[in-house]
Amino acid sequence: MILLPETNNLTRVPPDAGIYTDVPAPVYHSWRAASQSLLSVIHSRTLAHAHEYMQGAYEPTEAMNFGSAYHAMVLEPSLFEKHYHIWSGKPRNTKEGKGDYEAALAVVGGDEGRLVRQGDLAEMRAMHTALRRETRTRKLVCVAGSFEACIVWRDEPTGMMCKARLD
Repeated sequence: MILLPETNNLTRVPPDAGIYTDVPAPVYHSWRAASQSLLSVIHSRTLAHAHEYMQGAYEPTEAMNFGSAYHAMVLEPSLFEKHYHIWSGKPRNTKEGKGDYEAALAVVGGDEGRLVRQGDLAEMRAMHTALRRETRTRKLVCVAGSFEACIVWRDEPTGMMCKARLD
């Protein structure tokens, strides 16, 4: 049995076994339970890497931020509308671009991950249009009528609480 290290970021006890909808991602991620992502880090790296992963001790890259925003656009459009802010993306080494960026950053409380450049938004929209045209994606069915359904269960052989968030 693997004992997960204590961290400040993982203090929430997961709910009882079941399927849950409308769970904000930060709440899901705070549940102290094993997930495929965590087990993958343990399997491919070390427990120290897993501890770092659990604490969120990494800086998301621009590509990760783009992916998170696109994910929200496709699967949680109301979250995208509320959570992300579109800004011009003008170069920040100009007076106008720097001012534009600082104003946009203020709107999202300083969270760069919530800013989407207009050029990136156009690319996301094109990707979304292509995705909707793909016949195989139209056949996808979501659990309990909702994307991002969260499943919690106790693994019988280990007694470990487990979680999954279905796209």
